[in-house]
Amino acid sequence: MLRVALMENRILDMEVDPESLKDNLPLLSVYGASEFLDKPTPDAKWLIPGLIPLGVPTVLASKGGVGKSFLSLQMCIALATGKPFLSFDAQPTMGAIYFGLEDSKDTFHRRLRSIVDHYKALGDWTIEDDLNLRKNLAVPFVNWKAKGATSFLPDLTPNLELILETNLSRGVNPGVVVIDTLARVSEGDENTVQALRPVLNACHHLSDYGYTPIMLHHVSKGQDGARGGANVKKPLLSDRMSTDWVRGSSAIVDNFRCVLQFSLILEDEADGAGLEVEKARMGGYLVFGATKLNGGQKSDWIFLEQDEHGRWFAPTDGIETLAKIRGSKALTALSKQMSLLVDLYQATRWGGEPDRTVLCKKHCSDAKEPVSSLRSLIRQLRNAGFIQKTSHALTVQGLERVKALTTDTRFDMGAENED
Repeated sequence: MLRVALMENRILDMEVDPESLKDNLPLLSVYGASEFLDKPTPDAKWLIPGLIPLGVPTVLASKGGVGKSFLSLQMCIALATGKPFLSFDAQPTMGAIYFGLEDSKDTFHRRLRSIVDHYKALGDWTIEDDLNLRKNLAVPFVNWKAKGATSFLPDLTPNLELILETNLSRGVNPGVVVIDTLARVSEGDENTVQALRPVLNACHHLSDYGYTPIMLHHVSKGQDGARGGANVKKPLLSDRMSTDWVRGSSAIVDNFRCVLQFSLILEDEADGAGLEVEKARMGGYLVFGATKLNGGQKSDWIFLEQDEHGRWFAPTDGIETLAKIRGSKALTALSKQMSLLVDLYQATRWGGEPDRTVLCKKHCSDAKEPVSSLRSLIRQLRNAGFIQKTSHALTVQGLERVKALTTDTRFDMGAENED
């Protein structure tokens, strides 16, 4: 029987019992043009603005063993406690579910305590943080002793949905469900459309609760040049940060609306950027960012460094380091962006607005269309998280960037120049 609901306060199948509505929901919900013409356009919802949308199935892909699981746990803890994540501003607390099938409960325990203990060592852990983490973080593990135990996601979805429904009843805001890994929750070859379809359908069930399911996945071998042998030129960073490297790329990339990727910084790149070559050899530097994002503007990639305990962080000079790795054009573009950021800070620090004519003349006089060029520069700064979405005022991240840029210069972060 085909069940269809017309969304104009009319349901075609009027015999549906309200008590059993969930079991008899129409298979299609049909909207007329009035739904889209008469109602306000909904704002895009973000898990992490500019990086990960809310309620959208997502893939995080990289080589194995580079720290996806650790970084994903760092993200879960930040979201559950409302703390900043890497260089992204803090968000309201939200639910974080980490469903791990790669590591043991003891391994997870050690990683979580390492992250929390680091916050405590920095003096950045409060009683409220502790309470929020207890309320918002859930960590399911498969009970392999149970009858019918399985890791196949479609079979486990009702159990995961129960966690999300419980969160809803407790007033927990929808957040993230990390699934580690895609291969472990699939049957057959997870890189084929046939095997992926039931798993993707299960992801959509989870996203119906407002959560972002993030599947941890792998990229194809050869990013370090090994696939082609010693005489083959290693792929550039821009090539490695491409969805073409995602394993089973056509099946995965075409079916997930957001794709995140890691790429390790190679030894020669580290040497050219003034980084420790040995640390690069050990996988201590990487670039992280969205390589596909439907329905939103991607933020720029982020340079990350790993500390001695495995935690990832965004160093204050990471933007400059990434530009050095990318090459001279990136350095020139970065210099122009940062100069504009300092000028925006000076113009808005006391609540004023920048003079666009002056900014065009100073920063875009060599462009064919200075006004359009300035608009593009401002958009890049906004996408990078340096200025507010609806004004020219700087974000916390932007203020920190200006502080780093203006140290030991004529600019003063605290007061106007006295002379």
